[in-house]
Amino acid sequence: MKIFVAVARALIIQEYEELFSRFNLKIRTVGVPILGLYSLLKTEKEKDLLLINIEEDSLCLTAIIDSEIALYRMKPILSLGQDERSEDRRVENIVKEVENTVNFVEDKEKRKIQSFWVRLGLLEEERILSRLQERSSLPVTGIESRMTAKIGLREKKILSPLIGQIR
Repeated sequence: MKIFVAVARALIIQEYEELFSRFNLKIRTVGVPILGLYSLLKTEKEKDLLLINIEEDSLCLTAIIDSEIALYRMKPILSLGQDERSEDRRVENIVKEVENTVNFVEDKEKRKIQSFWVRLGLLEEERILSRLQERSSLPVTGIESRMTAKIGLREKKILSPLIGQIR
């Protein structure tokens, strides 16, 4: 049996509840974005893949082996500055974390990752996707391509974890 647990401080949840209540919205479910993204891939033919969720301040890597979650990693991303050199280092750190995760999974699980599925919660960070494509021989696909909803690309990128929860 595998158990996946997400923990959050009650004060953090309360902050979100108060924010949304200002707009007359009530929170009914609190979830981990990567699980919503994972449900978008349930029919994916590739059984050994790495699901990558990149946000403004965090990187989440989930290895799916034989169609099951085998590894979950969440790492903070530190923005060292706003200049181009620090952004290049930030992108390079993300790419390095992906490579390290692939190597770890392949060593531990004795299975080879077949593809990367990426969600960029940052609309301005297409460089990350292109850098992953440049550095990897594996297919790198944006998660939004799995969504059939008739909404714009920007909305698909931002809303994909939520759409995955209700799918």
